[in-house]
Amino acid sequence: MIRSFIKERAAPLLIIAVLAIVAYLPTLTQPFISDDYPGIKRSISYSVSGWETLAKDPVERPRATTFIFSYAIYHLFGMRPAAFYSANILLHILNCWLLFAAGRWRAVGYRAGFWAAAFFAVYEGHSEAIMWSSACNELLMFFFGFLSFIFWLIFLEREKARLRWLALSFFFFLPSLLSKESAVIFVALFALPLFFPPHQSGGGLVSLPRWLRANLIGGRHVDLRLRHVGLRQAPYLLPHALICVAYVISIFMAREQSLRFHNQSFVLSAPFWVTWTNSYGRMLWFWGLSATVSMFLWSRSGREDRGSRVEDRGSRIASEARNAIFDPRSSILDLRSSIFVSFIWMGIGFIPYMFVDYMHRIPSRHTYLASAGLGWLMGATIVVMKERYAKNYKWAPPVILSLILSHNVGYLWTKKRHQFLERAQPTERLIALARSVDGPIFVKCFPPNLAQTHAEAALELILNKPADTLIWSEEEARKRPPAATFCYE
Repeated sequence: MIRSFIKERAAPLLIIAVLAIVAYLPTLTQPFISDDYPGIKRSISYSVSGWETLAKDPVERPRATTFIFSYAIYHLFGMRPAAFYSANILLHILNCWLLFAAGRWRAVGYRAGFWAAAFFAVYEGHSEAIMWSSACNELLMFFFGFLSFIFWLIFLEREKARLRWLALSFFFFLPSLLSKESAVIFVALFALPLFFPPHQSGGGLVSLPRWLRANLIGGRHVDLRLRHVGLRQAPYLLPHALICVAYVISIFMAREQSLRFHNQSFVLSAPFWVTWTNSYGRMLWFWGLSATVSMFLWSRSGREDRGSRVEDRGSRIASEARNAIFDPRSSILDLRSSIFVSFIWMGIGFIPYMFVDYMHRIPSRHTYLASAGLGWLMGATIVVMKERYAKNYKWAPPVILSLILSHNVGYLWTKKRHQFLERAQPTERLIALARSVDGPIFVKCFPPNLAQTHAEAALELILNKPADTLIWSEEEARKRPPAATFCYE
């Protein structure tokens, strides 16, 4: 199945990969960010002490794949930033391909899925997940979680040999839980196809517009029956849900030891409704909002001339409808389903992160999963736009697509790149000074948002200098006269 998918869609997969590489190519010349060093050092320490130490660590175990991933890169390439960023870009490409593969879901479709993946590849809103090595946990969670989701879709479609696909879904769900705590939200996302069934017995029909279902086979009763067929599959999600219950309990039992419960990253009393709403608005601006307005207007105009379309193209619509009933990959696109799925996916994807209390918006790296919904919204909009303007305004789709591409890539190459280079400066300058002098260095001033461990880990990993090379107090500086003084404000 995977081999045939790649063979049949080699060209779209190549285009998506090229877009992702072009968008993030400047990242390969970027140095490590200051807080990358402690994570890499910890991954090395786990390899030395034995990975069973990580397995017994209740705080870091939910992010085990991050440490394994980082150590594998370090073991193969050493402390080369380009290697770590290349691995992130490769993961991003794989995730874009998975988003395209999710087009088998009738609520999305492969046509919209391709444009969704293309937009996702260059979208600047979640760029921190790719441009920051330490944020690879978002990429890993998405990769394993989406693999599990696709196998879940196949399970819902199949009538024979179904349990193997359910087993594969559960198997890949486990490493998603070992990538980040927020992976539990995938269980809620897995429930969406139950309300928008993808399977052959009803998937194509549910995706047809309601007026067409009613004209064909008595609409309301069939709609209720098909929705019932989808919900009948809900008990098969029980293994995923049960493992999540045990997983969440283990996380909360270790909350006293976890920094994430004490640095305002997760506070149940936080104004989550403000954070959730603000993050929703930020994600939709600008292209998401434009797509939403366009889809709404096109949907209204479609209802106004529905009667004339049925009369003029009745035979062709009937033929397409019959194909949609029996072919889950039919290209008929239901605007309402696309919009609902996109917005619901975004809203659910935000839930694990809306309890952050140090700001009233979700950090951009945490929007990586939710932005798949934005991609589907953009994909559906582009498909409809190309169909509506195929005859009279042929110039419009290429112009708009060029604007989307140039805006996102341009922003990544300029504004975002500058931000990450600036974030790398404190440790980069300290490393440069430590490389030029022998003896201790008095760190007179260092950015307050960066811990002492960031600087010490940077010198240890890059220059192989011990942590006591750095002096952090004037009293110690008087006891050990420094060879140089460092100050970054």
